Amino acid sequence: MDAGGREMKLRRSVGLAAVGLATGLLTGCGAKHEVLTLPATPTRLIVALDSPPGAVVAPLYAAGALGDFARAGLAVTLDPTADGSRSLAALDSGAVEIAVATEPDVLVARARGEQLVSIGALEHGPLESLISIPPHPIAKVAGLAGKTVATNGSRLAGAELDTMLRNAGVDASSVRRIHAPGDLSAPLKSHTADASLGGQWNSDAVELKRQHHPPSVVRVEDAGVPTYDQDVLVVRLGEARDHGEILRTFLQALTLAVHAEQADPASAVADLVAGAPGLDRGFELASLEATLPALDPPGSGNPFGYQNPVAWRTFETWMLANDLVSVHSDAALAVDNEFLPGQGE
Repeated sequence: MDAGGREMKLRRSVGLAAVGLATGLLTGCGAKHEVLTLPATPTRLIVALDSPPGAVVAPLYAAGALGDFARAGLAVTLDPTADGSRSLAALDSGAVEIAVATEPDVLVARARGEQLVSIGALEHGPLESLISIPPHPIAKVAGLAGKTVATNGSRLAGAELDTMLRNAGVDASSVRRIHAPGDLSAPLKSHTADASLGGQWNSDAVELKRQHHPPSVVRVEDAGVPTYDQDVLVVRLGEARDHGEILRTFLQALTLAVHAEQADPASAVADLVAGAPGLDRGFELASLEATLPALDPPGSGNPFGYQNPVAWRTFETWMLANDLVSVHSDAALAVDNEFLPGQGE
């Protein structure tokens, strides 16, 4: 269906705005009331994921399984078939209403002129890390001198490695880089690389530990790369302008699921596995437990999903300096926190 068709579908369901979720707003420490009035026809939303189902998108599965979306008058479908920037392509084409994407991908898309805005972060801070394992773990970036680093081949990983080496005073020419698409743990376990960059501390490092390869992890933001939000929820600018009540309702329902996930990770994993059969429950629980601290935004009083416009602008400046984007799109305008619970109401 084209973008116009989806616009019409949202407009036909905009009666949800009249509900305003006034009877389902967050109160206190995540308590909720039942929604007393629902639209005759639920508002249908398709969310494109940018990676296979896992810990970072577990709240979306939980919100469906717990009925939070349904109680808010939403019929939400999760589409896990996209990855990386392809979720944004699906959004830009009108095939979906919401996309999960990384902050770097959002800024690249906006630099191309795409009219997109991020309405909330699924977790805060980069997940990508420098990872190594015994017998020669590398605890500091300075230890990379003369070593081999495997990356996923992305320009982002290359820029992150350049920044980390420069800040550690390591001659970049002394570090050999190899491209390892797919499983970045393979070159570590085969000892064809001394470290990897592009794997994530809440998944790749967790799995290495479960496989009895205790990892040494250096997070990129601790080694000079400006912080950024790894996964965010993105909509077309027109939807943010015209259908704010629907987006606010979606984020309120999602926040309820996050609170439930924080209180009972095992149940959240059960919901995730039920929605995505074939996942390893033990790994997903370990990954989710590692991810939980990243759900809380930095700074007191900020709700789940809050995005710091100043941090986005700082990261865009770094991307410009590293030729990851060619034009300045004012990253502060790439985020809109007004639909988060307690914001802009």
